[in-house]
Amino acid sequence: MRRQEALLCFVCDMHEARFPDRLRELEETVWWDVDLVQVRGKTLSAGDLESAARAWVSHLRGHSTAVIVNDRVDVALAAGAQGAHLGQDDMPIRTAREITPEGFLLGASTHNREELLQAQEESADYAGLGAFFISPTKNNAGLLDPPSACLSTRIPAFEMPVLAIGGVTVERITEVFRVPTVTGVAVGSAVQAADDPAGVIRELRAAIDVAWHRRQLSTEL
Repeated sequence: MRRQEALLCFVCDMHEARFPDRLRELEETVWWDVDLVQVRGKTLSAGDLESAARAWVSHLRGHSTAVIVNDRVDVALAAGAQGAHLGQDDMPIRTAREITPEGFLLGASTHNREELLQAQEESADYAGLGAFFISPTKNNAGLLDPPSACLSTRIPAFEMPVLAIGGVTVERITEVFRVPTVTGVAVGSAVQAADDPAGVIRELRAAIDVAWHRRQLSTEL
């Protein structure tokens, strides 16, 4: 994964082992707009989370979209997923790197500058940074304050992609991309609870690409 690319991650909250019916009905082409699907199953057993991840791996076979399992490296490996996303209380990125094969993606949840730098030092492939806004799926998450976290300026020698997470919507894409550290977004309920998930994905992709293009132009000036 490269910091020179604008990324879109869909975080899917799974409440059962099988693939969500509403998402199965979407045109397959819509997933080409999504770079990562993070499978999150906080209430699922390890076995059910593995089944859920396998369902996503099967559904997205042949796509460029990578399937990432939340919290559990062992489940991600067993399910044939392309990576795992780890929180501050999960297995350290450095430890996970030692037991996973080359090319296995490792994402880190971060909430400030220090955690971002630590994630990069431990060789995370990307970081989720937030929460930017109040999220319907994690309404108890602490909100990020970019200025006090020193994120309103670029971090020297920082090369890791960073996804803004927490209450991000199409209307907020321009705002989150004003933070120089951000190179993409991760969304959950904005897609999963939408009447037209495919339409929202396409709108998100378009808004991200516009915001990214504007940033590139401003950097060149």
